[in-house]
Amino acid sequence: YCIEGLGEKAYDLIRRTLPTNPDNPPEKNGQVPLFVPNYYFALPDSPEYGLSSQFYGTGTSAWLLLITVEYLLGIRATAEGLIIDPVIPPAWRNFSIERVFRGARYRITVQNPHGAGHGVRSVSVDGKKLEGVLLPCVPGVTCQVDVEMGKA
Repeated sequence: YCIEGLGEKAYDLIRRTLPTNPDNPPEKNGQVPLFVPNYYFALPDSPEYGLSSQFYGTGTSAWLLLITVEYLLGIRATAEGLIIDPVIPPAWRNFSIERVFRGARYRITVQNPHGAGHGVRSVSVDGKKLEGVLLPCVPGVTCQVDVEMGKA
C-alpha cells in the first residue's frame, strides 16, 4: 500500500499484524505479546481462526520493522543514501524518528500540517533547505532533519 501512496491502508495492515491488534487481541489469538508470530490462522470456518502460529523464530519482526520505518515512515536506505518519502495516514500531523545510517545520525521530525498522506513539500538539514529528498551523509555527524509533507 505504501508504494501506491495509501498510508491509511498500510498502517491498518501493520496494526492488524501486531499481536496486540484490538480486533484479534492476545486473549483471542493466544499470542504472547512479546513477539510478532509468523502468521495467524485465517480460515473463518476453522476452529483455529485467529489463533497465532506461536512461531517466534522467524524474520517476521525484522520485516515488520523494516516496512514500518522504510516505507510507512519513509526513512529509506538506498545505494545513493537515505531518502525521505513518508506515506502515512493523513490524520497523523507529525512524527519523529532517529536513525543511524552509514555512520551519520539523523534526528528527523516530520510535520504534516495539511493532512497529506504522502509527498514532501520541503526538507531542511540543520536549518538549510535541501533540494530533493536525498539526505547528505557525513559519518560521525548528527543532523537535525525537518520535513514538511505536502505537494512540492
